[in-house]
Order: sequence, then structure tokens, then C-alpha cells
Amino acid sequence: MARAASGARPGRPSRSTQAKTSKMLLREKEFFRRNREQLLETYEGQYLAIVGEDVVDHDEDFSSLAERSFARYGVRPIYMPRATRQEERFDLTSPRRTA
Repeated sequence: MARAASGARPGRPSRSTQAKTSKMLLREKEFFRRNREQLLETYEGQYLAIVGEDVVDHDEDFSSLAERSFARYGVRPIYMPRATRQEERFDLTSPRRTA
């Protein structure tokens, strides 16, 4: 596959962009963890859109929240957890690539 001048694959973020994105999401996840109790008082059972260290939107319906958030901030990673007393966990498997 051809590579762009930066060494990244066309249509794919560079490693530095991926690292920056990962750092942003970790910051937002940590904000949620630190403030979980206060956020539960206001948003329990709702999905939150967290950008930086701010709850920028919330909704009981994830799809509606995602649609509004991406319309407002563009297609970029946005941390959107559900405010629940128990931590929700999902196990996702990555599709395997064939050479």
C-alpha cells in the first residue's frame, strides 16, 4: 500500500495524531472517573458527551447524543460514557487482518 510523504497510510491518522487522540480520551475518561459521583447526581442513566473536562451534552439515547456531538465538533473521538453507578465494560474484538 502506498504511503503518504509523512509515512502514514492515506486516509489513516499518523501515529502522532493517534497518540494525541489517545491522550485526549484518557484525560476525558479520567475526568469522568474523578467526577462520577457529582455527575451521577445530575445525569444518572444518561449518556454524556465529554470534551476536555466539560460535559458538553447529554441524552438518554446514545444515537441522538452522538449525532448532535459529531454535528457540533466534527468527526473526532468524543468520550461518551453512560452515567451509571456500576462501571460498564464491553469486550470488543478487533477484526483480524490478512496479509
